[in-house]
Amino acid sequence: MRIALGFGLIILLGSCGDPASEAPVALKPGMYDISALGESYVEISPSNIRDKKCLTAFDVSEFERFPMLHGTRRLPECTERVEPRTGNLVLGRQRCTSGHLDQDETVSNYEVVISEERFVIKGQVKDRRDGTGPETGTFTVIGSRIGDC
Repeated sequence: MRIALGFGLIILLGSCGDPASEAPVALKPGMYDISALGESYVEISPSNIRDKKCLTAFDVSEFERFPMLHGTRRLPECTERVEPRTGNLVLGRQRCTSGHLDQDETVSNYEVVISEERFVIKGQVKDRRDGTGPETGTFTVIGSRIGDC
C-alpha cells in the first residue's frame, strides 16, 4: 500500500509540470491586463504597475523573440539576447547602458512562462550607476488575456 501511495504521489507531483518540458502552446492575440511588481531597489512607476495592452497576431508571433517589449518600456540603448524557446519557457537577458563610457549599466536576467492566455516574466536586475553599485532587485510582470481587442 505504501509503495502504491508513494508512486501515486510521485505521478501527481510530476504532473504539476515544468514549463520547459511541456508541449509548446501559442499565446492568443487579444487584450491583456498587464501588471508589474518590483522588489528591492527596482522602481516601477505607478503608471507601469497596471496597464491594458492589445497584442495583435503579429505581436504574439514575435512574443518569444522579444518578451520584454510587451511587459516593459524598451529603451534605445538596450540590447536583448533571448535563448530559443524550450517548451513553454523562454530565458533571456537585457542589457541597457547610458552615461559616459557606458558607466551606467542595467542588466536583467529573466525567464518567461507562456500559456495560451497568460504570460509571466520573472527576473533579477543588477544596476550600476556612475561606476558605483551594483544594486540588485527582482521584478515580475504578469499578462492575462481579458478578451478581444
